[in-house]
Amino acid sequence: MMKKATSQMLWVVVGAVMALVVLTVLLFIFTKNTGKVQLGFEDCASKSGQCITKAKCSNQEGRVIPTFSCNNDPDVSDDNKKICCFP
Repeated sequence: MMKKATSQMLWVVVGAVMALVVLTVLLFIFTKNTGKVQLGFEDCASKSGQCITKAKCSNQEGRVIPTFSCNNDPDVSDDNKKICCFP
C-alpha cells in the first residue's frame, strides 16, 4: 500500500506532464500561424505606405521606413529595389 505523500507526488507528476503536453500543442498551433501574421505586420501597404524606388520617394519628399518590407525580386539592382515610402 502506498503512503499518502507518495500518491500525492504521483498526481503532481502526472499533472505536470499533462500541462507540458498541452503547452507543446498550443505552442505548435500558434507558431505555425504567426508567420502569416508577421507578414501582415511588416507589409508596407497595410500601413498606408507605398512600395516605390528610393529616387521616386525622394522626389515626393517622402520618408523611408526600413522596418516595413516590400516584395522585391532577387535579380533587381539596388537602384531599382522598392522601399517603403510614406508621403
